[in-house]
Amino acid sequence: MTNKLRLPHLFGKKHQMHAIVIGTVVAIMITIWSAITGASFYFGFVTSVVVGILVTLGFFLYNYSKISIIRYISTGASLKSRVIRNSLHDDWLSTHTDSIAIYGLQGYIFFGTANNLLEEIIKRVNDTRQTQLDSVILDFRHVTDIDSAVIQTFHKLYLQLLQKNIVLIFTQTPPKYKELLQKTGLEKAFKKGFAAFPNLDNALEWRENYLLENSDLPKQQSCSMLMVFSKYFKDKSKAAILLQYLRRIELSPNAKIIQQDSVSNDLFFIESGRLSAYLEQEGCLPIRLQTVLDDSIIGEIGFYLDELCNATVIAEAPSIVYRLSKEALVHLEKEQPNVALALHKLLVEKTAKRFNHISKSVKEFM
Repeated sequence: MTNKLRLPHLFGKKHQMHAIVIGTVVAIMITIWSAITGASFYFGFVTSVVVGILVTLGFFLYNYSKISIIRYISTGASLKSRVIRNSLHDDWLSTHTDSIAIYGLQGYIFFGTANNLLEEIIKRVNDTRQTQLDSVILDFRHVTDIDSAVIQTFHKLYLQLLQKNIVLIFTQTPPKYKELLQKTGLEKAFKKGFAAFPNLDNALEWRENYLLENSDLPKQQSCSMLMVFSKYFKDKSKAAILLQYLRRIELSPNAKIIQQDSVSNDLFFIESGRLSAYLEQEGCLPIRLQTVLDDSIIGEIGFYLDELCNATVIAEAPSIVYRLSKEALVHLEKEQPNVALALHKLLVEKTAKRFNHISKSVKEFM
């Protein structure tokens, strides 16, 4: 089986929509003329106009329901969260997260298109040739509007998934839909087996954590930087030398170690904890670019390129980091060139793996 992202309407969509619009307009004109002409012989002009409008409306809804609201279909193996994990956990997730089905939605959703979506999802759920699903994520990011009748359809989907112990997850739900759920009281019906998140990234991280916690993998355990460097260098003496040029720092939650649009003179090695990089934009909530855990590095781009930092880095949990300043690196290169060379090689490998993690998801959209 394949985890390849399916994009049924991203390519050639413009020409497809033009053809649908032109065809629909022509069909409407013909339908109105035929309905009015036929009805006028029996019911008079006014009644015939009403009949023509009703027939045309039904005809339009029928044709519009044929337009798919599915922008893309993917799995958690193709689209991962922005959390950079250790290689053991990352490799395991790559082979087990195809149990997370992701449906990116688009356009206006009403009862006809929502019902088509329900049938598509249930078809996937019942497909025994593919991996049994753990969860279904509906991404509403590109949805322009939603009809109140859709609530019942999604509730029906929720109940059918619940019977099979499959979690239904909404991400970036339109405000109108949230209001409709509250007014009808149906938000109380979505309890067990349902979750909502502000974006797809948060939903994927939540489900990845669940799968890891319920796997047979050993729990993540923090190692000292001496052990980490010894493992990479295959030489404990080199690791001990490098530590002499680093400064150990304990961070409390919300501590900021890198400020966006400032000059970066430090590189940080994470011994334990959790740090996240956020893109800050005026008038908008910060956007998470990535989260790094134990045995990771952060700040290498600005450190090497001497450019302004493109993100703010904050500790999201009690963390221990080791700081390498540019001045300390210069001394290391002069005094311990072999250790400096090993360090540069480590940084290149770590950076390459991080960008590979990001590019895997990007390639799925190309």
